[in-house]
Amino acid sequence: MYTQFVIKHYAFLSDGVWDTATTLTDFYDVNVSLALGDKKDIFSFKINNNRNQYITEAKTPAANLIDAMDKVDIHYCINGATAESSNLVMSGIIKKVTEDINGRGKILRIEGVNLSELATTALVFYDGGSSPITPLAFLQGCLASVANRNQNFEVTWDANNPVYQYSTPSDLDGDPTFPYTTRSDFREFDKSLSYVIDKYLQNDYTGDGLYYWYITNDNKLSIRRRVRAAGTSFTQGTDFKTAKISINADDVKNFVVVKCGNDPANKPITTRYDDVVSRSKYGFRYHLLVDAKIAGDLIDKENFPNDSKFPSSYPYTTLWGVEVTSSSDYISKFRAEAKRRGEARGKEITDISNVGRIQLQATMMPTLNYALGNALLVTAPSYGLTSFEMRVKEIDYDIDGVLITLQEEIAS
Repeated sequence: MYTQFVIKHYAFLSDGVWDTATTLTDFYDVNVSLALGDKKDIFSFKINNNRNQYITEAKTPAANLIDAMDKVDIHYCINGATAESSNLVMSGIIKKVTEDINGRGKILRIEGVNLSELATTALVFYDGGSSPITPLAFLQGCLASVANRNQNFEVTWDANNPVYQYSTPSDLDGDPTFPYTTRSDFREFDKSLSYVIDKYLQNDYTGDGLYYWYITNDNKLSIRRRVRAAGTSFTQGTDFKTAKISINADDVKNFVVVKCGNDPANKPITTRYDDVVSRSKYGFRYHLLVDAKIAGDLIDKENFPNDSKFPSSYPYTTLWGVEVTSSSDYISKFRAEAKRRGEARGKEITDISNVGRIQLQATMMPTLNYALGNALLVTAPSYGLTSFEMRVKEIDYDIDGVLITLQEEIAS
């Protein structure tokens, strides 16, 4: 087996427009790293520049043949395969060109990011409106809003993304239904698209929080649910030779601060939920939840039909079943109930994110058999794993082989 990278270079002409492709030569030390979510997909390679054929000594942009904002397509070709869409592992934008001059000559280090990274840093300006809207419908609207403001925006919605259909949360056993959360306060202004995607795929909005996302090579925003589903077998000694295992605590949340909105006197209500067991093991892992509807949902519309702050007479029993004897007593009990509900929301978050997840890094021969998000059933006797459910979280390509990082789907 032998492997080579093919790099096609497109010189930058104007915003979203590049010249026709030329195939680079004399490059080496190529590395391409792909990852789920908002972690950047990056690439780097080196190229000899002894005759100033790629970048001039004067560094004049007009003369440079490789420069920032140029586009490159990187293909991973195995056993003499030609460059085509099936082996395209990165379509990227050059962010930095660094020249190193030493006794061996002039060497350029080219570094960049996935073309989609520029898109997901684009700013969202979108109001979901006053009617109920589901989280994924809102995200689709956010994506469209970015495209409307930028004619060269290239990320589109994956038609295979889940559709929310039912009112009950989905379970973790492969049930194809999805939770249906309706809210009338979905709006985001001047926030990056990646920030908004990460925010609305959390349990705060979905009802189960078990989703991941990535940008495909054909620039589609792909959103998938984390499920305990049958995957492809991935066996030590057959599919991979060496591996190392660890516990990844990056996504652990065990101390949730909850902003619940304002009380009838317009004073903010804040509470928290502290998972002491998780915190003692992983340390403080903060998460901030801002949800004004926690307090808003406590307004007693039956007793206050005109949205007045207090009833005309006391005592009376509020909708949440507590007798109130005065306006000050009403505010006190209103705050207590809002905090109780806020703490319950905090517990919901920590219950699905209070432990680290097993992570496996496996080194393989050059291959294109795996993609981000693939579900695998890992059997590794060295680590006591048998048909253990994991998902491909990161992939690193270099000339000698492929390193994939897998993480268990549901923390055990």
